[in-house]
This record gives sequence, C-alpha cells and structure tokens, in this order.
Amino acid sequence: IWQKISIVVINGLFFYQVLRVDGGGLPSLAFLVASIMAFRYLSTGLGATTVISDNANVLIKAYFPREIIPLATLVVSLIDLSVMFVILLIVSVIQGVHIAVTIAALPLVFVLLILFSVTITLFLATITVFVRDVSFLMPMITQLLFLGSPIMYPVSKTPKGFGWVNQVNPVAVIVESIRDVVLRARWPRWELLAVQLAVWAVLALASLAYVRSLESSMADVA
Repeated sequence: IWQKISIVVINGLFFYQVLRVDGGGLPSLAFLVASIMAFRYLSTGLGATTVISDNANVLIKAYFPREIIPLATLVVSLIDLSVMFVILLIVSVIQGVHIAVTIAALPLVFVLLILFSVTITLFLATITVFVRDVSFLMPMITQLLFLGSPIMYPVSKTPKGFGWVNQVNPVAVIVESIRDVVLRARWPRWELLAVQLAVWAVLALASLAYVRSLESSMADVA
C-alpha cells in the first residue's frame, strides 16, 4: 500500500505543482487518484502481452486453456485496483468530497474496465506469440492511450472538435465515470456506459474465441 501512496504523492507533485494541471474544479489529489486508478489496471494488462510466450516451457509440458495465463495477471491486479479505490475514498473524504449514493454505479464502471482490459490483453498476448515485435510497440501504445485520454486533465481541456473522441474512447468513458460517481456525486452517462459495456462484452468474447482458435499452434512457435 505504501507503493501506491508514493505513486499518488509523486504524480501529484509532478502534475499539480510542476506542470500546474488543474482538476477542473475537483480537489486535485482526489482527481489524480480517480484518474490513474483505472489506467494502472489497464496498463498492467498491456504490460502482460508477452506472458504466453514467456511461459513456452509450460505450454509444451501440459495442455490447459491458454487464456488463463494473461487473465491471471488481470485477476491479481484486482488487488491493486481495490487498494487504489480505498485510497481514493480516503483522499476524497479528507479533501471534503461528499460520497453519495451514486457510488453504487461504480461496479458497472469497473466491469467495463475489466472487459476492456481482458479484450486488449487477450488479443495482444495472442498476437505476440506469433509476432514478437508487437511487444516493442506496447510502451508507445500505452503512452498514446495515456496522453490521448483525459486522465491527467479534465474533459473540458480536450481540444475543440475532438470532444467526440471521449465518447468512443473507453478509457475516457471509464475515467470520467469514476469522477462522476465518486467525486461529483452524479450518475454516469448511462447511454455511453451501456453502449461501451455491450461493445466490449462482445469483443471480449471474440478475443477469447481468437485465443482458443490458435491455442493448438502456440506451443509450436512460443
């Protein structure tokens, strides 16, 4: 837990004291924790794209559903997500945020986060088995998602003409929904949340099917 606290403090000093990023009217530290909480979980999945190929010796020795390897990383990361959520609640209360009944919608937001992470992680982990160079692109992809989503800045700072990106970008929908239900005491945009949940539920199943369609050949090339 001290590692998580140090991450919050260091990011807070850098973004709000050095870069002077504001929280769009929300308490700065609570805004920061709400922003990075979801992205930390997603980035864990993005960092696990080589886990199948890294366990090639296990693939050769025994058969088991290959999706278990990358999914295990996301399951373990739920502990980190839970700790960050507790930190968010503590920081929010300290900064005078009223925790309202709208927080009841947070599990749905977390479901979207998990579905999106599962989809991306399974798909990229499978591709990386056959195309190893994909792993070298992950830092750039992670950075583009971080900078292209309203994580360290409020949605109001999005350049004019690009507001629609925040409606189709699942990272933006997730982060803004967390801010809404926890910090603003208002319900998320149900229509955006519903569409994103439906889309990524289908894509998560498609990614699972993709892994299983190639699992028989993974041991030969991993």
